[in-house]
Amino acid sequence: MNRNTKSIPFSRPSMGRAEWKAARRVIKSGWLTTGPEALAFEKAFAGFLHDSDPPGKEKIKTLSLNSATAGLHLALEAVGIGSGDLVAVPSMTFTATAEIVRYLGGNPVFIDSDESTGNMNPDALEKAVITADIAGKKIKAVIPVHLAGYPCDINAIRNALGDTDAAIVEDAAHAFPSRTGEGMAGTLGDIGVFSFYATKTITSGEGGMVATRNKKYFERMELMRLHGIDRVVWNRYAADSDVKSWE
Repeated sequence: MNRNTKSIPFSRPSMGRAEWKAARRVIKSGWLTTGPEALAFEKAFAGFLHDSDPPGKEKIKTLSLNSATAGLHLALEAVGIGSGDLVAVPSMTFTATAEIVRYLGGNPVFIDSDESTGNMNPDALEKAVITADIAGKKIKAVIPVHLAGYPCDINAIRNALGDTDAAIVEDAAHAFPSRTGEGMAGTLGDIGVFSFYATKTITSGEGGMVATRNKKYFERMELMRLHGIDRVVWNRYAADSDVKSWE
């Protein structure tokens, strides 16, 4: 019996002449990071997300990052997660969803998954909210994961949270470009996080994106993603810039 001795590649994205030309263009430009190509990508990605929004919905803003994990980190920091805070996460997910909570000193509360979808079970989330309340605590945020492209029921999750005012940070690393009747996965909560890792539907090798309509959250994440430096800082080196190079 003949066996195929070729290994199955971990990930082999579909790349061709368009990708080669784009990479060549970036290298020739001299801007390998925080440059106009990244800004153009943010704008295009935000536009794509907004195209699936219901009519009249406020446009979403996006920030490109080095990974979805960094996006979760920024998102939880922006909504105020800190030492001892409870954050609900699904029991079936990649480790980053829970470990980011620990990075910030919070405590992940694992929620059972729905047996038919694999996503967070809203009924189990409601029980966790009640249990925390009885103990004199509060769920401060929830990270629903749209597992394997199947969108979570964000409305059911929001209802399960009751009057907790908990922030909803969507982990949409698996979900681009999954849609619901109310918009694209990753645009339905307070902040959405996307991944462009090599195994995802679109890839930049490594990379991620955060998306939000909340001005306060956006401005905080924009400030914190580059050590407190504003992202448009690359303008300070332009000949016609009115921003001093040391600012």
